Amino acid sequence: VILVPLLVRLQVVELEAGQVLRAEAGTEIVLRAGRAAAITTPQGGISDLTAGRDVLNGEAVAANHLLLVPRSDGRGLKALTKAVVLVRGGVSIE
Repeated sequence: VILVPLLVRLQVVELEAGQVLRAEAGTEIVLRAGRAAAITTPQGGISDLTAGRDVLNGEAVAANHLLLVPRSDGRGLKALTKAVVLVRGGVSIE
């Protein structure tokens, strides 16, 4: 018998302009609506798996791109307008 862990489902998170979403290591994020900017650290950016590049601090996040947060060190997104994101993993909203 092979046990397969249940996959964590994507959660819809609605952000108001100015709110910050901080993610834990391994969290996946997709911006579905609105505008948001990346929050990164001196250790690096957020992996944009769709574009194959790092998104750096303050850069606009592209809609419908799969982002991966590599470390639990405060990286995330800041909503520039009202925004809707899909999230798989641990996040906090400030």
